[in-house]
Amino acid sequence: MDFRVNGRAVGVEDSEVHLPEAGTVTITARVAAWLDETPNEAVRSKPLNEHPFWDIERGRIGNARRARVEVVVNGLPFAMKPVEASGSIQTISFEVSINRSSWVALRILPSSHTNPVSVLVVGRPVRTSRRSVQWCRGLHGSVVDGRVTSYSGSREGRGTCRL
Repeated sequence: MDFRVNGRAVGVEDSEVHLPEAGTVTITARVAAWLDETPNEAVRSKPLNEHPFWDIERGRIGNARRARVEVVVNGLPFAMKPVEASGSIQTISFEVSINRSSWVALRILPSSHTNPVSVLVVGRPVRTSRRSVQWCRGLHGSVVDGRVTSYSGSREGRGTCRL
């Protein structure tokens, strides 16, 4: 997934979009997904904690050759659009209201997830939720002063875990 928030791609200018006040951002993405025409019941029927974990078959919509692309804001699903999973590149877009500094990503659950773009409102940092901190603590065993260190190259306290 090639994804952008107000034209800003992940990894460009600290993956940050600055808003002078709460407002709407435009998310665009070029997405390609591949599913066989016939569902693979051997994969679909397995619990999520069994191999294969990140298989797009798990994201299939019913029996169709389609998958859901979701916008995730601060760890929660915000909006969804179905895409054809025929391998062709499709362009999709979303309008997302941002009321406070947030991180935004796209995913096809449970098969793929982009890195986040931070949307900073009035220059304020993104603050992690208690739930996000607890999730990170479960993965990594420690959180310092309620803050977690984000992925390599970012500043402390973004709300994403160092993996």
